[in-house]
Amino acid sequence: MAGYGDVGVLRVDGPGTRQRDTQRQPSDTTVVLECLCYQCSAQCGEDCDRSFAGAMDAAPIPPSSSELSSKPPAQSSITPHGPPAPPAAPSFDRQLVQEIPLLRTRAGPRDRDAWLARVKEEMQALIALVRINKEKDNDWFTINPTNKTCTRWEGKCWTYHQGVKFEFDLHFEVPVSYPATCPDLVLPELDGKTAKIYRGGRICLDIHFQPLWARNVPKFGLAHALALGLGPWLSLEVPSLVDAQILPPSGTTVK
Repeated sequence: MAGYGDVGVLRVDGPGTRQRDTQRQPSDTTVVLECLCYQCSAQCGEDCDRSFAGAMDAAPIPPSSSELSSKPPAQSSITPHGPPAPPAAPSFDRQLVQEIPLLRTRAGPRDRDAWLARVKEEMQALIALVRINKEKDNDWFTINPTNKTCTRWEGKCWTYHQGVKFEFDLHFEVPVSYPATCPDLVLPELDGKTAKIYRGGRICLDIHFQPLWARNVPKFGLAHALALGLGPWLSLEVPSLVDAQILPPSGTTVK
């Protein structure tokens, strides 16, 4: 398509708080983080040690042996018919958040020339993600734009559980409201197999990733959606599906 210069069609092969300070606004190079752990409130102050990107899965400090010996064992207040435990939160790599380039152009597919600039930034971030994961020997996805405007993408993603590979088709479209709206990442093979999948195979990122995306518009892009959304989702959901005998323990591979 004329006007897209050297952007072209790129194949990407890669892996598999907020602080309550109303006096200071984040800069263009600052990722807004906020604790979303279940033990803390929705908006934590500066003293909270559960930052979203690095310690969503951090556990409270266990008591020392002397404290355990001096205190009688506590009895659980949860009855058999009490509320279920909240779902586990995926872990995020703070260093990865810092290494993926942040985007600057606030433009969607209908913004023409501005979208061209945004696409170039998206490509740079994806290339950086590929490099990061190759350095860590952790390839876990391939992705390609399937049209000249880079609004439709297809590929594959995979994860390993107990040494076995589980691979799935992946596709998504960039919405017209992008980057205010994160793309819906679709895994067709898992449609209807888990409560963390919406109809059509769209993975559920509402609780753990969508709020983070909303606080970092337009800094987050497709690379962030893959690295901080899809990657943790796979590492959390695939073992659960195998344990529930929904996925075969021998693994899955798409052709």
